[in-house]
Amino acid sequence: HYVNANSFGFDPNGTGPVTNKLWDQSGLFLTGTSYDFYYVDPATIPANLGKDSFPAASIARGESGAPGYFYYQNTPTEVNRLGWFSSATNFGIYENGTVAKEFQFPITAGQTFNSTYTGRYSPFNVGEDSVKIESGNVTINADMQGTLILPNGTFTNVLRVRVVENFHIKVYLIGIPIIDYLIEDDYVYWYNDSIQQPLLVSGVTTVDGTPEPQVLRFQPISTPTGMAENSAETISISPNPSQGIFTVSSTDMSAASLAIEVTDVKGKIV
Repeated sequence: HYVNANSFGFDPNGTGPVTNKLWDQSGLFLTGTSYDFYYVDPATIPANLGKDSFPAASIARGESGAPGYFYYQNTPTEVNRLGWFSSATNFGIYENGTVAKEFQFPITAGQTFNSTYTGRYSPFNVGEDSVKIESGNVTINADMQGTLILPNGTFTNVLRVRVVENFHIKVYLIGIPIIDYLIEDDYVYWYNDSIQQPLLVSGVTTVDGTPEPQVLRFQPISTPTGMAENSAETISISPNPSQGIFTVSSTDMSAASLAIEVTDVKGKIV
């Protein structure tokens, strides 16, 4: 679970030497938008959301407010993206055994990893022969470490990981590329090895040299792992989202003995 923050005064480089940085982001404040990312077994996804296009996928990631999934073939040490599928007119499928390696673990300060990929893209409907993803490249670099201060707490032994990705979307007509878009992502992630998922994310996507709005969001950590884990088979909450009144239901009789706490984005029990 992430909340958007205002980027005014935000400095991703912090202060101090590269091996002992201080990122004081205690002044970040919420802009009213939050995001939930969730992970599912691809076998449970409807066919119209692309699972048949990713037979090697071991897990898929969804996002609140966005249709479809990103598909991954993960290993104990790698997070490998196979592509995405939102609809029949919005997809990217990597081919020829290529993957986009988003992360590799364990990773320590100074390490760099690289991967390349190609694939096919959703149709442009301009009479093209094909639309291709070409020259895909991802570079991962653990470039700084230190202490990160967020509005919800201070975290030591934090590693900053910079991920730079770029690829071309080319539209071919009679075997000749008639359209060529260059997509570039430059993102930085702050990790603490006791928290699942990055504490803080900042980055910009550029399309043919034109930057899109900056992404800046952080986890309002309220659980030791950073991710609340519930049994989807036994617990349900409705309506979700709500205006403050909601119902928690369970098919597990032992849940009657559980305590429920509601916290705000800073972890304070309300």
